[in-house]
Amino acid sequence: MKSNTFERICRGWGWSLLLALVTASGCGGQQAGDAALASSGAEATVAATAPDFSPTFFSARADLRKCASPMCGGYFVASVNQSWIRCPNGTYSRECYVASIDLSALKLSSDQEAQVRKAIGTSPDIVGVLLQGKLSAPPVTTAIAPVYPTLVAAHAWLAPAPTPIKGAYFGLADSGIVCITAPCPSIRGLLLNQTLKASFSQVDLSAAPGTDKEKADAIAAMSSGEGLVAVGPSYALTGSLVSPAFRAIQFFRLVKAQDPCLTVKCSAGNHCEPRQVECFVAPCPPVGVCVPDPVPPVHCGGIAGIRCPGEGQCVDDPSDTCDPAAGGADCGGICVCKQTVDCIIGSTFDPSPSVCACVPSVTPIPCGKNTCGAGDYCCNASCGMCAPRGAMCIQIVCDSTAQ
Repeated sequence: MKSNTFERICRGWGWSLLLALVTASGCGGQQAGDAALASSGAEATVAATAPDFSPTFFSARADLRKCASPMCGGYFVASVNQSWIRCPNGTYSRECYVASIDLSALKLSSDQEAQVRKAIGTSPDIVGVLLQGKLSAPPVTTAIAPVYPTLVAAHAWLAPAPTPIKGAYFGLADSGIVCITAPCPSIRGLLLNQTLKASFSQVDLSAAPGTDKEKADAIAAMSSGEGLVAVGPSYALTGSLVSPAFRAIQFFRLVKAQDPCLTVKCSAGNHCEPRQVECFVAPCPPVGVCVPDPVPPVHCGGIAGIRCPGEGQCVDDPSDTCDPAAGGADCGGICVCKQTVDCIIGSTFDPSPSVCACVPSVTPIPCGKNTCGAGDYCCNASCGMCAPRGAMCIQIVCDSTAQ
């Protein structure tokens, strides 16, 4: 790696070994890296999921200048691990000014969005949140007022507590490598906003802020597909040039939208699903809605010639490989229900494939001055007479005194 930016980083931190580490593991020294992996008995496997560390990572600080908004009062943003950033107006600077930060794509709740915005401080050296995204189009001037750029965030990463940071920001994830001896390059690191890659044997968060549980969850995030962002000013080699331990002074966790169904309780036969809604004011996160459980298919046909319940009809099952139209014999099917009969008073048609027939109404049936219960029907409304379904009763007209 010949990057001038990275060489300045290395010189600034005094990492004489880091450049050698990266050169050996990812920049022209693949043979050395392979030899070290072989000596550790490493076996490469495919990781289940890999986090996306490619969109630009920004730090942000609030603009405290006293002038009219949106010229002031927005945010200054910087690209981490880079001394300069190309601003939307085409100039290069250490920081770019944006009038706003758009978090709508994150689908966060009001509390989550407030937490992210609260973590944005006023000092460039104290970072509590990283925003992964892009800067909007360059500022333009309209007939009314100038339009200033916006930082459009795709992801947000929160630290357990804002702290002064001087170090390199790395994206860390499980490498999918399993070893039979230590040290093992089981963690893959990417220097954010750069192409530099490195391998680590472990991540040490003991010097970082946060509770023991927060640190344990952060370590677990590396293998869950979520990934972890950590900052480290130093490394401690553990016997192999390609597998040092990453000693972090700060870490950041991905902010994920809360499941709107966590607080929703649905009745039996129903379940909660998140549904996107339209709002007049952002944020506009999904809401939890109770919907009926999916009805399992009722199978029919096949070599046993199974019939469908009630008035159901047996049709070909599109999920199997047996197609009667293509010469398949004794193909299994599924039942579909179409109402072909009229139900008597006091009953309703159940269209579910498992019934597909008239069933007693579950609601009480008014019958004159009386009410018929489940299993009965109103046989003579004039007299308020109920009778079991299938039974008959006297068909007379009762006078008002009889009622």
